[in-house]
Amino acid sequence: MNQNPLISIITVCYNSEKYIDDAFSSILNQTYSKFEYILIDGSSTDGTVSKAKAFKKVLKQEFTIVSEKDQGIYDAMNKGIKLAKGDLICILNSDDFFVPESLQRYVDCFRSNNCADNLIIVGDANRVDNKGEIRYLRKNNLSILQQQIEFTMPLVHPAFCVHRHVYGELVGLFDVTVKLIADYDFTYKAYKSGKVVFAFANAVTVNMREGGVSDVFDLGLIWDRAAARFTVRKHHQNAAKNFLLCSRFYLEEVVRQFLKKYFRKTRLLKTNRKHDT
Repeated sequence: MNQNPLISIITVCYNSEKYIDDAFSSILNQTYSKFEYILIDGSSTDGTVSKAKAFKKVLKQEFTIVSEKDQGIYDAMNKGIKLAKGDLICILNSDDFFVPESLQRYVDCFRSNNCADNLIIVGDANRVDNKGEIRYLRKNNLSILQQQIEFTMPLVHPAFCVHRHVYGELVGLFDVTVKLIADYDFTYKAYKSGKVVFAFANAVTVNMREGGVSDVFDLGLIWDRAAARFTVRKHHQNAAKNFLLCSRFYLEEVVRQFLKKYFRKTRLLKTNRKHDT
């Protein structure tokens, strides 16, 4: 039983120079120091790799940089997982950033669950704007998981810390054939396996920027996400109920994104009027 596990932090990126310094700084400021860092870059054409090489000179821990073409974000994540040496594996997106106590909170939760090798440890997440200012808190807990798993991705994936055994024989790596929502597919398989335990840190571990696929108002994209959910659940869910769940998701997501776009536009108009006066 390893009370002080090595943690592998994986960041996948492509042309991420705008925000990646925030991710680097948050790694440097961790209160738990037993970790390695792995950067999987998709052959960026901006200054991402140069920034990573500069950061490597500052970071005391082992830092592996891979820069090559990939088959998408989940393929890149799988590359990082295969390289990871740690018992616990975190995936930090290039535009997100940890709080200083993130790794320690994962380790504390790991210890309180007897250092089991079938854990997915989940923290809470702050959703932040482009400036890194907190917009709202996303809680993650067992009740939310149980209530929403058959409908949509119930938990914030960037707040996951996963035991390497889960990525091995218990569940496996991300399925790159599942477009857009392979994180939901992974979480759904883990939940349905009956072998994986979800443990909750009950504290914020990651600051997650808005602006991903789930924040885009595009009817075709929303339809693709709904269809992907049908595929994820088809072996565990009645087809008629699955179709109704997907239809509900599509309608609710269209309304949510429309309102979000409308209120964002309204805020911009108000701001512009203030500047004009």
